[in-house]
Amino acid sequence: MNEIVSYRPDESLSPYVLGYFYTAHKFEGLENQFFTPKGTAALTIPVDVNPNSYLIYPDKSSKIYFEKFSPYLFGQMSKMGLSNLRGHFDIFVIVFTPTGLFHFLDGPASQITDKVMPAT
Repeated sequence: MNEIVSYRPDESLSPYVLGYFYTAHKFEGLENQFFTPKGTAALTIPVDVNPNSYLIYPDKSSKIYFEKFSPYLFGQMSKMGLSNLRGHFDIFVIVFTPTGLFHFLDGPASQITDKVMPAT
């Protein structure tokens, strides 16, 4: 099953959040799949994922294995993100406005620009 369902944020969150989406998708490892738009940041929460599912991003030497309910933070991207995904992913994603993530961080947003890291 491949589906994408998107949601608009509450008006009070619209200065910080562009929207939310949920996707259940089986990826076969196609090269250069579009992953994140330039200028945005996101919090990704895997709802269900196969144990051997992974994301190669932001470069070919970085392989991220997702675990169920272990969120990852994608810092603001300075370029469009292309990725290689393999496996089954059911994920919920919060997409932030270009300056929205800054309001939820303890430090400068520039420290996580173009990076992917476990959210704590």
